[in-house]
Amino acid sequence: MEQENERVLYNIQNGARMVSILLFADARMALRLYQMFSRLHDQKLLKHGEMLEFEKFVKITKGNFDLTNVPGNISLFLHDLKQAQIRYCTMPDLNKSDGMIQVAVFSEDRQKFQALFEQHINRELQGGQKGVKELSHLTENHVSYISIPCEGAEQAIMEDLNALKVNYAMLPDLYVGDGDIQLIVANADLNKVEQWFEQYKEKIANVDPNRYQVLSKEEYLRKAELTEEQYFQTSDEKTKNILEQYDRKKPTVEFQEAISPRIAPEESPEFLKLKQDPDYEMVWIDKKAMVDENPVAKDMMRRYPEQFVSRIPGTWGKKEELLVLPSENVFLTNSGKTYLAFFKKEEKPLVLNASGKVVPISIRRSGTELKQHYSKVADSLQKSSKLALSKEAAMKTGRLEKFPANPMKAK
Repeated sequence: MEQENERVLYNIQNGARMVSILLFADARMALRLYQMFSRLHDQKLLKHGEMLEFEKFVKITKGNFDLTNVPGNISLFLHDLKQAQIRYCTMPDLNKSDGMIQVAVFSEDRQKFQALFEQHINRELQGGQKGVKELSHLTENHVSYISIPCEGAEQAIMEDLNALKVNYAMLPDLYVGDGDIQLIVANADLNKVEQWFEQYKEKIANVDPNRYQVLSKEEYLRKAELTEEQYFQTSDEKTKNILEQYDRKKPTVEFQEAISPRIAPEESPEFLKLKQDPDYEMVWIDKKAMVDENPVAKDMMRRYPEQFVSRIPGTWGKKEELLVLPSENVFLTNSGKTYLAFFKKEEKPLVLNASGKVVPISIRRSGTELKQHYSKVADSLQKSSKLALSKEAAMKTGRLEKFPANPMKAK
């Protein structure tokens, strides 16, 4: 199966049948962090106030947030976040010796956060021949970000680059422990650095030369982004041992509800926004036939309310297909009998086959093609319904001729 850039988890067991399910990383992250913090709280390693602050943040964001590593002195940075009215939560520091803290940021505020984060990185430069502004002015911004597998040898590297008269600035390490460090280098000096690395890697055992990379600024900044598992890996040994030994604590109903989106009514502002968006298609989904009468769809939505799962009309038995959409893209009509669902025209929504496996993206329909399929099936059903009604009416009025049964052959 092709690899896709979809935030999904696959292969969730559903009784005796393997079912693949789409699960947003946001909700999974919130639950995993809740379980981690509950254990730390039980072990007196986390204050009650910190636990409450995280729960409050999750309820506000409905679990829709990102984790970011923030290096250095962050007092001014946090002040900047407050001034910009960015919704964030400072996470418990699982390792007070690594010079990092972690911040959870409401995804809606990510763009504003990123601009302030970049300013903070520039303030936290670790040394070098030039500062970022000076280096940019000197080279008319002709600079490159590079990553080299030399974590722990920063001082020796700076001495070598200074001796070679390389114009560079040492960047803060956004992921302590991965073995890499990052620098900004004048493009004119890139060849010098590459030649230096060819000689330097021979002095260090077990260095993968492929770890030397030229990055974009965006790729460098993304190194600060964390999954909940990577956040767990930042723990010191004592904390990590505690977290590895505990049984996962079941979240409270209130917490679960906070991160579980519900199907909104069609009067909601989100419905109107999607309906007016030219990038989206809208389809009607029969609640009873496509959802309520499908046990797989019902079970998946019960366990993972972040998803809306429905049988695609016109698919049955071994050829049955299930459409999986974010719950936030689905709305319930006033009658309560029909859903209105949206998916992007140019993208191919996630589809599961009758075995519960993800249909490869190469053979899925695009949003526009899927809309046409829904319309074609709806038209066919409507015609069949009208024909049945006309026959029934004709029978009642006696205008439909009844053909007699075949006469028995005379012996």
